[in-house]
Amino acid sequence: MTAFTKQSLVVLVPSLLLAVACSSTEETEKTSTTGASLTTDILADTDVAQIKYEITRVECSPGETFDAFSETYNEDLNDIMLPGGLDDFTEPTFDEESEHVFADHFVVLDEGCYDVTTTPVKGNGDDSKHCFPATEEGVVVTDGQVTEILLINQCLGQGKGAIDALSVTNSPPLLLSMDFDKSKFVERCADQVMCVTATDPNNDPITFIWEPSDLQATPPEVLSTAENPDGSITQCVKVIPQEDGKHNMKVIVLDQFFDLNGDLIAVEDYLADAGYPNESRDELEFPFYAADQGPIPEPDEICGDGLDNDCNGVPDDGCGTNQVECDEDFAASGQFTTEVYTVEMGQPDGTFELNYETYSIPDTIIVEYEGVELFKYDCGGTNGWTTEPITYSGSDTFVTVTVVGGCDDPFNSGTAWMINTTCPE
Repeated sequence: MTAFTKQSLVVLVPSLLLAVACSSTEETEKTSTTGASLTTDILADTDVAQIKYEITRVECSPGETFDAFSETYNEDLNDIMLPGGLDDFTEPTFDEESEHVFADHFVVLDEGCYDVTTTPVKGNGDDSKHCFPATEEGVVVTDGQVTEILLINQCLGQGKGAIDALSVTNSPPLLLSMDFDKSKFVERCADQVMCVTATDPNNDPITFIWEPSDLQATPPEVLSTAENPDGSITQCVKVIPQEDGKHNMKVIVLDQFFDLNGDLIAVEDYLADAGYPNESRDELEFPFYAADQGPIPEPDEICGDGLDNDCNGVPDDGCGTNQVECDEDFAASGQFTTEVYTVEMGQPDGTFELNYETYSIPDTIIVEYEGVELFKYDCGGTNGWTTEPITYSGSDTFVTVTVVGGCDDPFNSGTAWMINTTCPE
C-alpha cells in the first residue's frame, strides 16, 4: 500500500489545440512537474490564454453512493510544446516533430469515477471563440495510482476562400458600310432611304440609333433590320425632308450584353453600371441633300385631296380627328398644329400605357376620356421614350389623345413626335 491509501492522484494534460476532441487514458506511478506559463497561444494565433478544468464526481456503477464533488480550475498555458521530445507523447498520438500548446492540471481526489471537461478560455475568462471544449467521461481514479488522461481541444483554422477573376476583353462594333437607296440627293418631300451595315468582332448583338436631321424632316423610321450571310447586320430607315438644304444626321452602332434581368442593354450602360464607364460604339455623321424641288409643305393638310400636303408621310392627317387602334403607333413632324386622335381601346375600362417620344423640340400631349383630362405632358422634349400608365373607366371604349405640335409655336416648326397606347388590361 502506498502513502495515498484513502485518496489517489490524477494528472490531466488536456489543452492540446489539435484536430479532434478525443482522449487517451493511462495509469502510471510516475510523478510530473510543470514549467512556466504562456499568456496566449503563440502557434495558431488563437484567443486562448488558459484552460478551464471542470471535474465532477459520477457513478462508477448504477446505484453507487458517494459524496458529491464538482470543482473548476483555470490553468495557464505551458511554456513548452508537446511532445517536446518525450517518447510517452509520440506515437501513436503525435509525430516527434509535432508542436502543440497545452496546459496541465494535477489534483488529488477520492477514488471513484469522474467526468473531466476542458474548455479553452480567453484572458478575461470568457470561453474561447477559436477553440472548443473536450470531455472524458467516467475517468477512473484508483487508490494509490495516478491516472493520466489526454484531451484535445480542436481549434478553428484560419478562414480561406478563393477569387476566380475572369477578365474578358471586349471590342466595339464596326460600321462597315452605308448606302443610299437611290441617291444622297432627293427632292423635298421625297423619301430618303438609307441603309447601314455593321458587325461586332465578338459576335455580340448590336443595335442602331439614328439621330434626326438638323433640318425639318420626319424622324427616322426603321424599315427593316436583317442579318446577312456573313453575320453582319443591315438596317434601313426612311426620312422625309420637309425643308430643302443640307440635312446632317448621325447613326450610332452599339454592342449589347444581357443584364441581370435577362434584358439586352448597351455595353456602355453595362460598364457604367459596373462602375467603370467606357464607350463601346461606332458612329458616322453624314449629310444628304434635299433639292428645292417637289411639293412645298403646307402648315396643314388639305382635307380630302388624298395628298400629303404637310409632307409628313401621312396623307390627309390633321383633318379633324384621326382614328387609330390601341397598340398602333402614330407620329408626325414638322408641324406646329394641333392633332387629335381617337384611340379605340376595345373596352370601357382598364389600364394602358402611354408611350411617347417628343425628341428635343417641346410638344404638349393631352389624354382625355369622356371629356375628363387623365394626363397632360405640358410642352416638353423627352429626348427619349417615356411611359405613363393611365387608368380609365366609364361607358366609352375610346380615349382621345391631343398633340399640340411644337406647343403651337411657329418657331418650333421642326418638331417631331411618336406615340403608342398599349391595349388596356
